[in-house]
Amino acid sequence: MNKRRTVDNTKWCCFLLLFSVFAMYHIFMTEQQGGDAMMFFSKALDGHSLSEYLIYRYYNWTSRVLIEVLVVFFSYHMRLFIIADFAVILILYLVVLRVTAEDSVFLVTGLFILYPFTEMASAGWLATLINYLFPLTACVLAYYPLDRIHRGEKVSRGMMALSCLSALFGCNQEQFCLLYLGYLVYYGFRFVLKDPQRSGRFLYLAQLCIAFLSLLNVLVCPGNHMRSVSETITWMPDFVQYNMIDKAVMGFNSTMMYLLNKSLVFAVFLVLLFVLTVVKSGAYPAKKRAVLRIFGIAPVLLLFAFQFCSTFFPVPFSYDYLSPVKMPNPVNWSSVTSYVPFVVLAALLCCILLTLLHLGNDVYTGLEYSVLFLLGLASRVVMGFSPTIYASGLRTFMPLYAALIVLTVKVFTDNREYFRRNGALHAILRDVFGGLVALSAVYNIWAVSRIG
Repeated sequence: MNKRRTVDNTKWCCFLLLFSVFAMYHIFMTEQQGGDAMMFFSKALDGHSLSEYLIYRYYNWTSRVLIEVLVVFFSYHMRLFIIADFAVILILYLVVLRVTAEDSVFLVTGLFILYPFTEMASAGWLATLINYLFPLTACVLAYYPLDRIHRGEKVSRGMMALSCLSALFGCNQEQFCLLYLGYLVYYGFRFVLKDPQRSGRFLYLAQLCIAFLSLLNVLVCPGNHMRSVSETITWMPDFVQYNMIDKAVMGFNSTMMYLLNKSLVFAVFLVLLFVLTVVKSGAYPAKKRAVLRIFGIAPVLLLFAFQFCSTFFPVPFSYDYLSPVKMPNPVNWSSVTSYVPFVVLAALLCCILLTLLHLGNDVYTGLEYSVLFLLGLASRVVMGFSPTIYASGLRTFMPLYAALIVLTVKVFTDNREYFRRNGALHAILRDVFGGLVALSAVYNIWAVSRIG
């Protein structure tokens, strides 16, 4: 009884902490005069009906017509948007807790607070949050009934219908469509054939069709093509000279370099992998133990080098080195240093994937960890195929952050027993993580208050 009361008190304390931090964000949020909402969307219906506006946008700019309905609506009701956005964040938090592990509430809460919320202001708070946070929440809500069915719970038809509508809205955003479709494909191979509930198979197939058709819509939308041409001229005129490999490398390098340089969530993720690798490999033979620990510590050492010692490294390791003109091209292809960033970052990726495979309690769990990480990574790497990869700013990392948060919680929860056996280590890591979250909360509140 006392243990249950302690768990409940922890949940309430964590919820109140998250509620307070994000409430402060929304109190201080001020829509920028130069943001998309003020400059464009608040005037979108001047002399036009909503249907006329959406048709024009579909044929001339974007396939995100469902998302744009909300962007336009809230651009005319900005105070209502603040309330709606705060509610969406709370819904996302509660559903993520449910589909991961409610007894890891402290970790989930901390990871939410570690997310650099100011990245959602790059195109103005309203337009950015509706284009990224709202689809993320919709995809998580879409997955929630599938998770319940997987756990053997019954799901009502109303919840299934809401799930499909959520999938339709969430997959209207290209990056989340790719992430969710990829996970649905994996989910189908892993669980659907074993699912005794016919309703679960029907819901899965319905969502798979929605995600696939949404991706098809992204590919054939005339507005997406026209925007790509326009943005190429504006932001990256030499983009047409890149082949598929160039674009993939540009997306991969820029993604991994950001994670190493600027992401606290990624830092927590790598430290967790290293600690668990050391603890779990203790009973292994010396050679196997040494190899596994090398795979576990190499990403942490590289993280330390980039975040704390970058001034001592030569130019090939600097963040600026990943600009398009510094990538391998017909001029510098013979220079070994032009390949160094990709080789180092690819080795880092291999170390992470091998560590994730090892940390799974069985082959299927390790594979799920790796698939989730690769899908999150792919959701940002795909930006290499857009001329706005740099112009879009850091908001395009939100799908990857979502995957990292869920994956971190899953890995921790599945290996919780190893922390229970090492109480002192668990206490130290918990205190350090708590201090990092507290500092991050104060800094993020201050940073949000400075935008406007």
